[in-house]
Amino acid sequence: EECVKWFSKALWLVQSGQATGIPQELPSILHANRAFAYIKLQKWSDAELDASAALVLNAKNTKAKYRRALARHALGQAEAALEDAEEVLKELPESQTASASRKEASDLCQRIIQSLEQQTHAPATLMPEAQISNGMSNQEEHKPPGPAPPAPGFKRMQIAEESSDEGEPNQTEATHPEDDPCPDIQISEDRPAIQFARDKANELFTKGNYEESAKWFTKAIWLVKSGRVKEFPQDLESILHSNRAFAYIRMLKWKEAE
Repeated sequence: EECVKWFSKALWLVQSGQATGIPQELPSILHANRAFAYIKLQKWSDAELDASAALVLNAKNTKAKYRRALARHALGQAEAALEDAEEVLKELPESQTASASRKEASDLCQRIIQSLEQQTHAPATLMPEAQISNGMSNQEEHKPPGPAPPAPGFKRMQIAEESSDEGEPNQTEATHPEDDPCPDIQISEDRPAIQFARDKANELFTKGNYEESAKWFTKAIWLVKSGRVKEFPQDLESILHSNRAFAYIRMLKWKEAE
């Protein structure tokens, strides 16, 4: 638990802009390492979330992918876990130095396959609801009735993205409140404000306040869509939409998430 706290402190320093000049790959490593600490604590949902955040920041972080496979397997997300584990095997080099890692990944694949086979032969009435977790599972044959969650593959909430070193922007009145979907959130209309709104939304999400998190993402998206902030990178705008979608998933608002 103390290990998690220190990793969280380091991530906060990056996310808040308190620390600058940080190597681009470091936040991904911090998330992956905190995910490993969560695995040791058997906090599988937290581990899966952190590993996914690490992969959003660096898709080539093989350790993060392996740890997400472990977490997803523990959460009952067997198909998604198998996909991760198989990708890990593809990414690991076939060398003597990587033989131990390859064996661990191979053993994990076998365990996941066995669990999938057990699910296939189990009666529908015995399928535990816990296997439908966080809207991340594939549509399964024995899933309880209800709205189908999205297919796997979308980006999880990115707890730490590009850090702003401008600090917190000044809060001012919105120029056109009648067009603003969130007029109660009053921030300046510039790029630092979007970065601040994004960080605020991420913070609210980690605290479980998904409704307020979605509002802050909406505010940031509106600043871009309305043209109030120009020349905003498309990849960062895409991340805003992806993260808001995950907030909606946590609220079971499937239509908005889609």
